[in-house]
Amino acid sequence: MPLITKPLTLDDLPSPPPGKTGWPWTEQSSQLLKQITDGSDYPRISIVTPNYNYGQFLEETMRSVLLQGYPNLEYIIIDGGSTDNSVEIIEKYAQWLAHYVSEKDGGQSDAINKGFQKATGKIYAWLNSDDVFCQNTLLEVGQFWSDNPNCHFLTGDGYFFIAKEEGVETLEYYVKAENYSFQDLLDYHHDKYLAQPSVFFSQDVLHKLHGLNISLSYAMDLDFWLRIRMSYSLDYIPKCFSKMRHHNDAKTWKNNVIAMAEVRNVIQKYQKCLKPIARLRNKLSLRWFYAVVLLKRGIFEYSNGNRLAAIHWLIKSVFFCPTIIFYASTLKLIIKLMLPQTVMKLLLIRQ
Repeated sequence: MPLITKPLTLDDLPSPPPGKTGWPWTEQSSQLLKQITDGSDYPRISIVTPNYNYGQFLEETMRSVLLQGYPNLEYIIIDGGSTDNSVEIIEKYAQWLAHYVSEKDGGQSDAINKGFQKATGKIYAWLNSDDVFCQNTLLEVGQFWSDNPNCHFLTGDGYFFIAKEEGVETLEYYVKAENYSFQDLLDYHHDKYLAQPSVFFSQDVLHKLHGLNISLSYAMDLDFWLRIRMSYSLDYIPKCFSKMRHHNDAKTWKNNVIAMAEVRNVIQKYQKCLKPIARLRNKLSLRWFYAVVLLKRGIFEYSNGNRLAAIHWLIKSVFFCPTIIFYASTLKLIIKLMLPQTVMKLLLIRQ
């Protein structure tokens, strides 16, 4: 199957579905910001998209890759045997894919690794099927890599959006990255993290580290970044590379407590590399972080009328980190749970 050796335009791709406008439906990236200064070709970029039953987002994701205007692109789709319209969408764009398959796999990490095994590029990244590249991202990355041939690990910024319903999205927050150190990345719970689809790494990195840890379902990106950062420096371009979605069907969103438990386990694994004082500080703050996650689950359950479940998560939170009992949100939840439901209804009516 083909590599993309010349920039694709809107005229090359199928027409967007009715009512779809803007990037990447009716807008495209620039056609080469500038030529490589030494006259060489742009480095090949290999992008892998894992997918399973995200057909409602997949076409937008694919178009945001194909319309990057990048002249040396290898795009690979690994579908886990979707039962929705995903395969129909993939086949709609099949002529521009270097490889695609739809078959049962071992989960997201396994699917991404399967895609990288087919890749031949110098630069690698994966873009989940509910995320989108911003315009000109690959041109920025390819140009930077050509100007900095010793680059192995590169990131930009990213947007997080909440998709409340079809066609309605609101900006949740902007992820601004930096040239984070290994220790910085262990401060994930202090908002020092990378926007996953805005991260690119070299073929050498992939081969040396043998891809993602397939035993991880939620924190495989954090684990991979930490492994890379132990051996390589991190370069940073202060531009937004991607748009990520939070939505009700998102795996991490639906299973936030489980996801954050996996994050905690990954951080605990690598914080052993820190000096004793830094390790102790990280351990204590990590306990607080996870207790807050449990507390938020309790607050969520209470807001949905599940008092017993709210009590369950509250107890777990306090047991995990007793000092959270003095946290304002904890005290508020305790008061709500202690007051009779009739009193709470009266208070809500008066508000």
